[in-house]
Amino acid sequence: MLRDDFRTRPRTVQALSGDKAVLECSPPRGFPEPVVSWRKDDRELKLSEIPRMTLHPDGNLIIEPVEHGDSGTYQCVATNMVGERVSNPARLSVYEKPKFLQEPKDVTVDVGSSVLFDCRVSGEPQPQISWKKKNDQMPVARAYIAKDNRGLRIDRVQVSDEGDYVCYARNPAGSIESSARLKVQAPPTFQTKPTDQTVAHGSTATFDCVPVGQPTPAYFWSKEGQQNLLFPGHVSADGRIKVSSSGTLTIADVRPMDEGAYVCAAMNSAGSSLSKALLKLSTKGEFVVWMKFLRFFFTCTFSDLSSCPWMCVPAPYRASCSSRSF
Repeated sequence: MLRDDFRTRPRTVQALSGDKAVLECSPPRGFPEPVVSWRKDDRELKLSEIPRMTLHPDGNLIIEPVEHGDSGTYQCVATNMVGERVSNPARLSVYEKPKFLQEPKDVTVDVGSSVLFDCRVSGEPQPQISWKKKNDQMPVARAYIAKDNRGLRIDRVQVSDEGDYVCYARNPAGSIESSARLKVQAPPTFQTKPTDQTVAHGSTATFDCVPVGQPTPAYFWSKEGQQNLLFPGHVSADGRIKVSSSGTLTIADVRPMDEGAYVCAAMNSAGSSLSKALLKLSTKGEFVVWMKFLRFFFTCTFSDLSSCPWMCVPAPYRASCSSRSF
């Protein structure tokens, strides 16, 4: 007969996949001494057919390495010729560390579009997924976990969203993480546009141009109708026309030949943009008549001897007049 109860009853066990799991059991005393066997989910375990499972002489069941499929309800059974006693059920839970099924990948998108960072994991129990933006705040109002926990979605992407996004997966067995970089493209626009200039002959004209975009756009100047491209740092042969490192076009000692439209062109991988301004020479509304190689004859009558002053553009001349009487 089997006296008393189990001296050691099986208890709930949690183990990591790949580790060793021990289900303890000390059978009740009896005469003859009872033989110990084990059941899993109400079915007898044939330990001789499962090399990973070993019955210790004291009645403990040792599983090494334990696998996810070993999870279940176990019972220790003590049997002799006069009877059988079955222990209370004990749960074996085999945890699996999180493992990536799909890691997020780097992506480049245009400003205003949407992006999905795919991040899928397996594990037991099912890992909890969370996201963070490295060294910055998440765009909370526009970022959310996609349906079916497939990844992180960001709507209406802005240039400020560019950066590294990290997917974290955690469960009681451990944690893993993987990151991906978001690059945002924005076609060039002009923070400062050139404006039309009207200047006097011989003076200096200045045109400012400040393009912005993502990535930073390259830019140059050209005169409409001409093929020469003037990049930052350009200086013309006569030194009159320069483009500064900041993009300002300067034309010194302006001449009639300089009149026309000047175009600032900016471009990057997302697109291109143009802005132009006109250069004109100013006039004072005067007519200047030049008379060369002409001879003038004047007859002057004066009451006394004197001279007659005359002014001719551009220089003054003095005409001598004789005193005659008519």
